[in-house]
Amino acid sequence: MGGGISLPDNVSKEEAREFAGERWNEQMAIKFDSLADKNGRVPRKVIFDHKHGKELAIRDWSVIASKASRLVDHQTLEAPEPLEDPEASGTDHAAVKVQSLARARRGKLETRRRLANQINSSLEYAQERKDNKLDLFMANLMEKMPELEKCQVTRDALLDTIDKMRGKGWPHNIDIEAKYAGIHLPDPITKDAMIDVMERLNDQARKDTKKRKQCVGIKGILHAKYALHIALAYMDVVRKLPSVVHISTALSGKLTVVGDMHGQLRDMIQIFRHNGLPSFDNPYLFNGDLVDRGDYSAEVLILLMGFAIVDPGSIYINRGNHEDMTVCTGYGFVDELVTKFSQNTNGRHLLAVIDTIFSLLPLAHVIDENVLVIHGGVSDKFDLETLLQVNRRLYRTLTGLPNAITQTPGGKDKDGHTHETWSILMDCLWSDPAKSGEPFPPGCDCKPNDERGGGVMFNARFSEQWLDKHKLGAIVRSHECQERGFAVAHNGRVLTLFSASN
Repeated sequence: MGGGISLPDNVSKEEAREFAGERWNEQMAIKFDSLADKNGRVPRKVIFDHKHGKELAIRDWSVIASKASRLVDHQTLEAPEPLEDPEASGTDHAAVKVQSLARARRGKLETRRRLANQINSSLEYAQERKDNKLDLFMANLMEKMPELEKCQVTRDALLDTIDKMRGKGWPHNIDIEAKYAGIHLPDPITKDAMIDVMERLNDQARKDTKKRKQCVGIKGILHAKYALHIALAYMDVVRKLPSVVHISTALSGKLTVVGDMHGQLRDMIQIFRHNGLPSFDNPYLFNGDLVDRGDYSAEVLILLMGFAIVDPGSIYINRGNHEDMTVCTGYGFVDELVTKFSQNTNGRHLLAVIDTIFSLLPLAHVIDENVLVIHGGVSDKFDLETLLQVNRRLYRTLTGLPNAITQTPGGKDKDGHTHETWSILMDCLWSDPAKSGEPFPPGCDCKPNDERGGGVMFNARFSEQWLDKHKLGAIVRSHECQERGFAVAHNGRVLTLFSASN
């Protein structure tokens, strides 16, 4: 997001580009040119009121500008002037003045930081709404092209194909090029080997940051053959797990829950260095959204899968709404994986295996029969027993299914998808707890999550009732960026964790 606090009355293309930040695209540029006067400027009101604002991903600018204006009006509250001592000497007076200026400066910086966080959140929600509407459009298109449905590969068919390939010696029979200078992993893979991979990747990420160049990451450090070995071994682990996994800390004495990582490799390594490497005695539960947005999604995912297979019981992973290849196509992970492992057969096979893994990840974990850990939240469509019965492997994507599933109660298709199960998964992965004061229709404690275009919003009363029904104490969820990394809601019974720093 751009650094400006608000737009001027008449906006140049450069000012609009800076304000939109990374959301700026060619379509926005063309639309701006069509609205501009002879001086190349567009009135701010025209931008905010233009009927195509939603299509240009700037539909929230009017709300954002309003928030910005309120924050700017209250800048003085962030850094109040200190009271001056009338008896102070000249030197003391100068010191007080310097301190005052410093506090004011810090206050302005803090205001801008908070503003940037609010703007970023507004734009993220706007983008998710736009993406969900685009998926609906594509579903309508697909329904008018039935011949394409004959080419679709079902989840079970893809998994069966992978198993057949493994039966013929794949990926062991993949040749590694003579010019390869990266790490050679032992067979079986050891924890020391995974630690070595982690250190090499961290060094490369540090170099990428220092040189401010395009991310290189795992490319050249770990061959696709080894990445496939890790991914397939982890696939064998998760395919045996139920949709709801119960964990006990009776032996380990603790478990660390980590929120959204979104490809932030160095953040994850910092967590490990502060809290200890994953092990049976120091287990971690990652609550979904490992990938997308960050530059090192492939590295984060491969490291976690690697630690999980070399030290069973050290890593648990929930599915998030970004563990969905339709979403990953729009938010960067697919492009990243293809770039780092090339577009050859091995790279495509790795993508297919990870796609399968995403569909096999558990939907929730229950810790010590007391704490539910789930990516989005809960709703009136499911309880734990219902969630346990979900055939999650059929739902490779939630946002790319036809209208017969996403829009039609009672709808189903030949592959086994149903509207009811789709709704449960959407609520599980896309929902948010309502903030205090959020209005609900009479008699309702859940309502459609219009901010995201998917899932529900649930209020404090519903959280309490749902938890009490299951004799649970609290919900730990993620899915929402938090300025401090966490937030407590619903009378202390809902905790949101977000672990990516950027």
